[in-house]
Amino acid sequence: GGQLTYTDEKAMLAPSLDILVATPGRLIEHIMHTPFFSLRDLQYLVLDEADRLLSQSYQNWITHITDVTEAREVEDSTMAVNPQ
Repeated sequence: GGQLTYTDEKAMLAPSLDILVATPGRLIEHIMHTPFFSLRDLQYLVLDEADRLLSQSYQNWITHITDVTEAREVEDSTMAVNPQ
């Protein structure tokens, strides 16, 4: 009980997040399907269901998250070198 649907969560998300608590599956769902969702300003990521993470690969979720955060670092470096 108490779980929100993807649609409900999408409506509640702010365009800029600095703290996020999520399950890996729902995080990947938002990364892939929520148009304005960004980890650009994220400072803290808390992953729920740690027991499940340790017992299964969870569909390569960590690869998706590191790809997004590495892209952010490259973008931030580019902006520092070439400010607009």
